[in-house]
Amino acid sequence: MKKISIAVLLCVVLVMGTVTAFGEISFPDLPETHWAYDAVNQLVEEKTVSGTPEGTFEPNRLVTRAEFVRMIGKIDQKRESDFVDVSPEHWGYEYIMYSGVQGDENNCFYPDEPMTRGDVVTILWNRAGNPKGIAAPSVITDQAENKDAVAWIYMYGVMIGNDGINLRLEDGISRAEVASLIIRSRAIDVNAQPKEFSSMVSDDILKKIFNSTALFDREYDPNATVTNGELARAAVRLASEENKLTYSKFSVQIPFEHEYAKDLYVLGQNCLGEEVINEAFIDQPANNQDMIAALTFGMIKKAHSKIGYDTTSTCYADVGEMNKNIAYTCLTYANKKDVALYSNRNIRPGQTATMHDIALVLLQLDHLIGSQSAFTTAWNENEAIGVYDMSLEQNAKNYPETSQYFRCILEDMPSDIYAVQFFKMPAFAESAERNPVDIYHFSREFASMFVSRLNQETKRIHDELGIDVQFTYYSSLVTNNGNGFTCRVKLDVKNMNGKSGTYQELFKTTDGQDQTLADGTTLFIDVSLDYALSSDPSMPVIYGPAILKVK
Repeated sequence: MKKISIAVLLCVVLVMGTVTAFGEISFPDLPETHWAYDAVNQLVEEKTVSGTPEGTFEPNRLVTRAEFVRMIGKIDQKRESDFVDVSPEHWGYEYIMYSGVQGDENNCFYPDEPMTRGDVVTILWNRAGNPKGIAAPSVITDQAENKDAVAWIYMYGVMIGNDGINLRLEDGISRAEVASLIIRSRAIDVNAQPKEFSSMVSDDILKKIFNSTALFDREYDPNATVTNGELARAAVRLASEENKLTYSKFSVQIPFEHEYAKDLYVLGQNCLGEEVINEAFIDQPANNQDMIAALTFGMIKKAHSKIGYDTTSTCYADVGEMNKNIAYTCLTYANKKDVALYSNRNIRPGQTATMHDIALVLLQLDHLIGSQSAFTTAWNENEAIGVYDMSLEQNAKNYPETSQYFRCILEDMPSDIYAVQFFKMPAFAESAERNPVDIYHFSREFASMFVSRLNQETKRIHDELGIDVQFTYYSSLVTNNGNGFTCRVKLDVKNMNGKSGTYQELFKTTDGQDQTLADGTTLFIDVSLDYALSSDPSMPVIYGPAILKVK
């Protein structure tokens, strides 16, 4: 009779579809159409998720550390000692003690603090057995100390970020996102091929990178190809930091009549080899191998910091035998720095390069070296005018609404730099050749004139005011004000030398909020050179308001 009763009871349950018996959920704030519904449902079945006392799930709320370790479930081994900040009476005590998560140097767990995306990556990786040896581009792995964990979670598509580049590992993470990541991480087949990097990055950010570098005379089209001649010009432009090329860095000949003949000669002599300098090669579509070699050559040639070559490095596994020329050196450098297009650090060398591929390589090289330059003035007699490399902003969310008025948006720059109108001109003028984007090539290629004039101003400030300051000049932050040029620069106060005063007092400006100056003060300001970059230091520099005080 007992067996019959159980069978009958089971039939009743199946017919009625009891909610709690099979873990089905009916959170009012998580409908079946929600993207995380199935993942949350599975965790409910495992009884690691039960919702709030009010019966909701709160999918968009940031998950706490205690909530996360409950959602992920227990391991077999219990921690030997309690955390300082987690008592046995805490609701998550058992889950925390069986989580395998270590505390900080003070033996604290911080159960009520938000869990970061980076911590989630590390814990999921640990639960998966700490898989190693997964190749991922350095633009991804450089985002975390634990490169193996980031490579694993990214290349298997568990976490790729909204744009396929920025994992935002310092940010908090929502309860819905955590549920989805837990389930996806468990579904990874370690024997499966990792995802292709070329398919994971947002086309929006690739378009921004491609157009910002301004190496080609065509706008970004992901499926378009380029000729070897166009590639050669792009590489020489990158190496020279010039749009209208003077070829001043290279010895040039014209081997035959063609628009790109000089460029191909330079690239052949300095990178790809003399055998490519011919009329048959110049109009052929560029392939991935030559594209990566040429752009790497251009970026290294442009770099203002020392780039080390490792002669023991190996070339890409899918590149066949080739001459040990500069192209080979560039390819081995790119391979060692984890520049790739496809999984397992492959590049498919003979495949025709598209603008999508070119933008993806530029993005990675820009991350490694920096495709832009900033110039600093000499703030004392022992210093010289300096130059350093800067990268483009690679997070599309950080592009301001005004980005169309600038040739490029620089990484790690305050957003107000691009939001506030330039001194002595209307905000983002409609007239031609007034905005920074319109005169970018001029302000970059004649940067030495701007920096020289600012350097004279640095000396004048020391001689007349008795303080030491340094200007930083950015070619992408110069506009035509109608009488000359206005540069948005960084002003670093190096040494007040016992002097005191405010920005307005010392620099004779009455616009904007005043700032007291002290050693270490950093301001972003506008300076107008209204006498067409006159070399005469007696010609005044007109100071605009302080845009932003950094510290």
